[in-house]
Amino acid sequence: MEGAGRGAKTTLDYLKDVEKINGNYYAPGKTLNEIGQIEARDVDFTNLSKKMTSSRSSTEGGFSRVYNYSDQSGVKFIIHEVTDARGNILHRDFDAVRIQSGQLINKLK
Repeated sequence: MEGAGRGAKTTLDYLKDVEKINGNYYAPGKTLNEIGQIEARDVDFTNLSKKMTSSRSSTEGGFSRVYNYSDQSGVKFIIHEVTDARGNILHRDFDAVRIQSGQLINKLK
């Protein structure tokens, strides 16, 4: 049985696009964002530890930053966001997501 059948999609519906490379799991950006949205549903990010791991100026006048969100089991989400000069978020996507079964799925570059 593949996926959830009718109705809302689950992470299982997207796992067919995940590749294992050198012991790590990777998915195309669009697939990872779908998985991230599903896995982040009902997650209270205020209960996660947030750590900025990268920050640089963006061409939009703001910043391009990468944040790790972790819990007691390790990294849960790695999120990349780009802001303008006023701090407004222009772009946000997932660079990695730990799914419920424990695997960390990274963005395929």
